[in-house]
Amino acid sequence: MTMIVDCDSAGGPSRRVPPALNITSPNFDRERQWDMRRLLVVEDELLLAEQMAQTMENLGWAVMGPARSLDEAEALIAGRDPDVALLDVNIGGQSVFPLADVLHRRRVPIVFCSGYDLGDEVDRFTGCARLRKPVGIHQMYAAVNGLLDYSRTAIA
Repeated sequence: MTMIVDCDSAGGPSRRVPPALNITSPNFDRERQWDMRRLLVVEDELLLAEQMAQTMENLGWAVMGPARSLDEAEALIAGRDPDVALLDVNIGGQSVFPLADVLHRRRVPIVFCSGYDLGDEVDRFTGCARLRKPVGIHQMYAAVNGLLDYSRTAIA
């Protein structure tokens, strides 16, 4: 089953987005980030990768990456699994699906991002979501949090 992000008619998420977490504040506890939800971001376009990572950090996620190659992503997950993965399907001309297979075996929910039609390629990944680029902040937030909520209820 593939989850499609539920957005309202204005393109925003159907639920409220919490206020941003100010990680530059002197009150932000960097040690606390290990207790935060972990998001693996794999995106080879530098500006987009940095924007995605910064946005999700501001929304309370501890971001692993962003990884700009499959090797970099594999190194990031070698020691600790993310709670959710946000993956561009084409990383430097390489398919992200071998990495997605590893994450799927580890029961990590995946959000696939692409500017192209994904077709049936992602259907084998149970409980994943698809986002079409360009991805809005509200869509990304709704997909990532929706999958985390879905995976927690599916396991419970």
